[in-house]
Amino acid sequence: MIASLRPYGRLIFLAFWIGLLFLIATNIQAGWLYVVISFLLILGILSALLPALTLRAVRVSISPPELCERGAPQAATVFLENRARLARYAVRVEMPAGGGLEFEPPNLLAVRIPGRARIAIPARFVPTRRGEARLARVTLSCGATTGLFTSKRAVPVSAATLVYPAISEAEGEALAAAAGADNSCPVNRRLVTEDPYHYSLREYVPGDSPRRIHWKLTAKRNEPIMRVNESKTFGVAGILIDNLRGSYAAGGDEEFERLLEKAASLARHLLFTCGMSVTLYATAAPEIALDTHEVWEHALRWLALIRLVDEAPAGVRAARPPDSIEYDFSPAAEANAR
Repeated sequence: MIASLRPYGRLIFLAFWIGLLFLIATNIQAGWLYVVISFLLILGILSALLPALTLRAVRVSISPPELCERGAPQAATVFLENRARLARYAVRVEMPAGGGLEFEPPNLLAVRIPGRARIAIPARFVPTRRGEARLARVTLSCGATTGLFTSKRAVPVSAATLVYPAISEAEGEALAAAAGADNSCPVNRRLVTEDPYHYSLREYVPGDSPRRIHWKLTAKRNEPIMRVNESKTFGVAGILIDNLRGSYAAGGDEEFERLLEKAASLARHLLFTCGMSVTLYATAAPEIALDTHEVWEHALRWLALIRLVDEAPAGVRAARPPDSIEYDFSPAAEANAR
């Protein structure tokens, strides 16, 4: 629907002059003034109707990234589709303020949209709030072709993105070093497993398990050849996030967001830099295990959606991973650290 017709001052100014000229023309019986009045009336009607007709044929869709980091500049694409046969000119897209997404610049201009076509306009925004951010509507405005009046129209859109906490590699490295989990420290509480893809060969020694025999080489050499898998050592870490509202002081949302940022920074450093297996678990949320880089996206979704709750859901309990380096991100642990 048409939201508004602006500016009102120009409409009043034009109506005033039409009325004034009509009074003068009536008094002096000047026919040419009626021609001017007719021209002004046509100009006013076209200036009011053409922008509205222009916007009726335009549809908007926005394609933001699926995952965004809070506070980091992001790129999105705004698509304008012209469903009319004729081209549309000077269409401005006004992005809404607030809602967790701050667009810069807030207004985008399409100089020309060809008939029966769709154009793409790049847009940049900064997520300012963690969680799910949605755009429900944008405002289209147009002053073509005379520029006397501007018509505005609110257009519904369906665009959503998940915003995860800000991640600092320096902070993650500092937290890992403080707990002795960085690469320069001795290996503590680490698991040793066999690597199935890397192995060496040797002759049979009494006591070797038959399951380690390399049967193809054994058949070729007519003597048992053993396969010895290389050992792979990796660390295990458990990161606890306290998301019970009762653990925080009144208005503790900012403290919770800060602890989430520290936990996310540490988890990324341990997984990608230290090569450790990381389990994220909370006092009132299901846990998520990160043992490969491919599941990091699931962790970002977990970090984006976790919320402060009044009590833990039934059946959800924080289970600490065995033989792991434990990190506790809770108000109590922060107070003890100070």
